[in-house]
Amino acid sequence: MELILQEESTSAKSMKNCHRIMMETFGDELKLIGYWGPVQMNVFNLEYRYLPLDYKISLDCERGFITIQAQNKDGEIFWPLMIFPEARYYHFADVEKDILQLATLMRKAIKEDLIIFEPSGTAAYANISQKTKNECDYCSDVKTVENFLIPREYEQCIEYIIKDLIEKKGFFVIEGNCPIGEHMKDGFWVKDIIYHTIKCPECGQVFTCIVNTYRGGGSFESGT
Repeated sequence: MELILQEESTSAKSMKNCHRIMMETFGDELKLIGYWGPVQMNVFNLEYRYLPLDYKISLDCERGFITIQAQNKDGEIFWPLMIFPEARYYHFADVEKDILQLATLMRKAIKEDLIIFEPSGTAAYANISQKTKNECDYCSDVKTVENFLIPREYEQCIEYIIKDLIEKKGFFVIEGNCPIGEHMKDGFWVKDIIYHTIKCPECGQVFTCIVNTYRGGGSFESGT
């Protein structure tokens, strides 16, 4: 099947660009099997078949925000943000690197056999971080942040993590995409998405701090 769109609206251009990036990322392993839209308010859907494993991969756009999911034969689903902290922000159909990140992380999850499917009906942005709330007495008073409203709040949180949790209480970093505390270089953010996961030394509970320096927002919460 080919993607054929007659109109030249902004939504149509976004839809074509999403399709192009998906095909460039997956190559011959991906086949377009259906699509609809675009309709008013930048809404559209692209559906593919990942041929080697017979997964259905859907890319949906709702009011300019895009999500991507894989579905197996049993109808169970997977989103990249389930396992990749750097995907925990809203992606935009008109931002090429947002589309590329979702496509690349989906391919990475498939190729490296990282996918953990969930029952159909799981909400894409509803507690995907798996906030286990199994903290022990040692980490139950960790000061989490639901949303960073300004950059200074993120920097204050990182300072708290380093001085109070790592240096004083012995928490340790188990994952991150830059050295913790080194998120700025020459006055600029080192990455568009910066994340670190730390672990309680007593019970093993993990906490993830993530910030989107490009679009804004982020959090410091329990879970990965």
